Amino acid sequence: MGGVSERGAAGATAAGAGGAPPGGASADDSTGAARKILVVDDSAMIRRLVVSVVQQLGYRALEAPDGASALALARQFHPDLVILDVKMPDMDGLEVLRAIRREAGLTKTPVLMLSTESDRDAITRALSCRASEYLVKPVGVTELKRRIARLLPGDDASDITTVATPARRTATPPAPAPTAGPLRPANQGEAGRS
Repeated sequence: MGGVSERGAAGATAAGAGGAPPGGASADDSTGAARKILVVDDSAMIRRLVVSVVQQLGYRALEAPDGASALALARQFHPDLVILDVKMPDMDGLEVLRAIRREAGLTKTPVLMLSTESDRDAITRALSCRASEYLVKPVGVTELKRRIARLLPGDDASDITTVATPARRTATPPAPAPTAGPLRPANQGEAGRS
């Protein structure tokens, strides 16, 4: 299957499931019917990782390195899902999210926020701006695939609100009863460490 690439605002691109060949092609080729996911992150490495997952799942990837490009692509292509970094220069992810929620035709588009911020205030800010989900970086491929699958197939996917953090950065569970010892996962390579 051949890829599609269109040049958008300020270096933003749209790519089909086969990747984005140099030179590009029209938006009217065979991948035009594929569901579209807009990936927005100022880190090229993170964008490549997320776009790779999106394409592995058979979706059409739209890429933007910043908020202004993201809004231009969202207005032009009306993506089925936006995967949006929170911390970006000039226009941060929350500003982009607010603009998407005000934009006719995009108000119900599911938005998955990605961030290195795992504190409750950061998550609350994103969810109060009507983010559909919030995922803390570094993002595991399996978890990212699970979130994409959950947000896209449902009729009312934008009402899903969940938060995930990577296993190594999860919140501490409630302390066990005072008589119980601390719980430790078995076979995690922690034995013998102090």
